[in-house]
Amino acid sequence: MNKNSIGKISLLVCSIIFGFTYSFQNRIGQYIEPFMVNAIRFMLSSLCLLPFIFKRKDSEPVFEYVKAGSIAGLLLVIGNFTQQLATKYSSPGKIGFIVSLYIIFVPILNYFIFKKRINFLTLISIVVAIFGLVILCDIKDFTLQMGDTLCVICSILYAAQILYVDRCADKLDPIKFTFAEFVGTGIFSFVGVLIFEPISVNGIENVIFDFVFVSIVSGCLGYLLQVIGQKYTENTIASMIMSLESVFAIVAEFLILNQIMSIKELLGCLIMFVGVILCIKANKNNVK
Repeated sequence: MNKNSIGKISLLVCSIIFGFTYSFQNRIGQYIEPFMVNAIRFMLSSLCLLPFIFKRKDSEPVFEYVKAGSIAGLLLVIGNFTQQLATKYSSPGKIGFIVSLYIIFVPILNYFIFKKRINFLTLISIVVAIFGLVILCDIKDFTLQMGDTLCVICSILYAAQILYVDRCADKLDPIKFTFAEFVGTGIFSFVGVLIFEPISVNGIENVIFDFVFVSIVSGCLGYLLQVIGQKYTENTIASMIMSLESVFAIVAEFLILNQIMSIKELLGCLIMFVGVILCIKANKNNVK
């Protein structure tokens, strides 16, 4: 099997893992508060990566990883908090599709932050994605429900995190950087627990398997497969395969939670998916 095939298979498995993660997060959210969920999740993920850190050598000082991990971790902890909180108000499949809008928000943030022009096809993709969002969320009077609003905020934060990681990727070791990001996310999550949530893990025994999946399978294996896949796959193809995460979120919702979307919601998902694919094609040299 050649490296190109390995890359595509890695990304496909990664998108399946990430898609299924939404349903497991939904079940965890019924017992544990959002900051506590992410504190446990990312600390477990960082512990799994710890053995690999000492085997990797590079010239960048530790301070660079601490700084990068702190900034990326802060973006990730707020993004994951809003996503985890959204599980109290919305279904995993719906969350998966709205969060996938980060592909749309990447060029938008690029325009406002780095003054990079948005091409015509990107504008079309944004309009299509918003139209799909309106149908999916049954928006009336231009207002979003609580869960939908949280997911949109999450997708914007993920877009910002992607742009920041992209700026760090060329100079930092990916596994060391991921470890620093996980540690930063875990620490900030614990701070959130101390400030905003009661320190409690009541009911955690009911979702042990779910925690194992989101921490080890999704947190470690998923990110590792993403790194491998993107290393051997052209950016546009990689983004398209990764965008299937939202489709697998619906599949997982049916298989794990025995829930299924309405025809109207599925139509909204389909239109949003078209918008995401158009945006990927329009920004094939910019989106990773």
